[in-house]
Amino acid sequence: MVYEPHALFIVRRAVNQVVHLRGDPAMSDALDDQIEAYQALLPEIRRKHQSGWALVAKRRFIKLFGEFSEAAQYAQVHFGNEPVLIRHTDEKPETAPFVHIGI
Repeated sequence: MVYEPHALFIVRRAVNQVVHLRGDPAMSDALDDQIEAYQALLPEIRRKHQSGWALVAKRRFIKLFGEFSEAAQYAQVHFGNEPVLIRHTDEKPETAPFVHIGI
């Protein structure tokens, strides 16, 4: 898979922030909230949509994307510094990323 330079930058920055903020209790709580919301929403997401990358923010399902980079770009534009969860609907929970995209 080839990423556009901008998308690759977003993904790298997001991963760096996750690693940096991992010990932050507020981020841990935000992660727990987003995962809980995603798990509750997943049956409906799967019923209404094909598989893909689900973006969850503010405990709501936002949109399904074909590529992770598309979801990351959308999250950056629409949610800025707010924590979001981007998870593939077919993946096991422990393999999907939590993303906090911000400056």
